[in-house]
Amino acid sequence: LGLGFGFLQDVIFGSALGFFAMAKMLLGYGAGLLGRELYQDQLAAPALLVFADTLTHELILHLLVNQFIGVGLPVEWSLSRLFIPKALYNMLLSLFIYPLLYRLYCRQQEISLKTGARRRRY
Repeated sequence: LGLGFGFLQDVIFGSALGFFAMAKMLLGYGAGLLGRELYQDQLAAPALLVFADTLTHELILHLLVNQFIGVGLPVEWSLSRLFIPKALYNMLLSLFIYPLLYRLYCRQQEISLKTGARRRRY
């Protein structure tokens, strides 16, 4: 998913192809690995993961832009003025959205188990 949406973001925003795709692919892979290990029914772990992923995403993009294009803001300024506020905003947003999505996921799992059990009986 990360690679596909990152590539789509590269195409839509007209940036050099691969910057968003690379960053989102790496984060999607990392989040997938960490997501299995976290306590998904608790709120703090996913919120902290969102904070860390947002910060890492922005740092990867900053590194890629500075390395290949050579244009960019100083990393200290970007961290304090852009990256950390964006990560905090995403984390706060996840505190409201994640519980709703988690409940929806649990209900879907229950429905799947019930309908799967019925099908096996016949």
